[in-house]
Amino acid sequence: DQALLEMDARMVETLGAAFEKFVFSEQVKMKALSWTLHRLRTRLGDLRGRTVALLGLAYTPNTDTLRRSAAVELALELLAAGVRVQAFDPVVRQLPSDLAAIALSPTLADAITGADAAVVCTEWPEFRAAPWTQLARLLRSPAIVVDANRFLFEQLKTLPEFEHFFVGGPA
Repeated sequence: DQALLEMDARMVETLGAAFEKFVFSEQVKMKALSWTLHRLRTRLGDLRGRTVALLGLAYTPNTDTLRRSAAVELALELLAAGVRVQAFDPVVRQLPSDLAAIALSPTLADAITGADAAVVCTEWPEFRAAPWTQLARLLRSPAIVVDANRFLFEQLKTLPEFEHFFVGGPA
C-alpha cells in the first residue's frame, strides 16, 4: 500500500537523522575524553599512581543519570591507567557496583583534597559558587583544573594558584 510505504520512508528518514545525531554526539564525547586524557598526561606525565578528582558524574546537570555519562567513561579510562579517582556530584549519592573503584566523596572539598588535578565533568552551578581560593589549598600544588568548556573561567582567571586548562587556552 502506498500510504504505508510513504510512512515507512518518513520513519526511516526520522530514525536516520536521530541516529546521525547520536553518532555525532558520541564522536564529540570521545574527542573531549581524548583531549582531557591528553591534557592530564601532558601536564602530569605518567598517570599511574596519580589522583584525579572528577567534578560531576551525572550525564548532565540537574539529574543523577549516569547512563552515557562522559565522566563515567573518563573515570573508567583513568582507573585503567592506574589512577585513583575521587569524585563529587551534588546529586549522585551512590554508585552502581561496577563503579565501586571510584571514591565517591560527600563534598567537593573532600573530592579534591590531595588530588593531582581536578576535571570539570558536569557543569553544576554549585561548582561556580564554590570558594575556589580556599579550595586551591586542598589540591596538590600546582592546583591543576582541566575544564574543557571553560565553565570555571570567570572563577579561576584571576587566581594565580590555579593552572586552568580549557579548549583554546594555553597548551
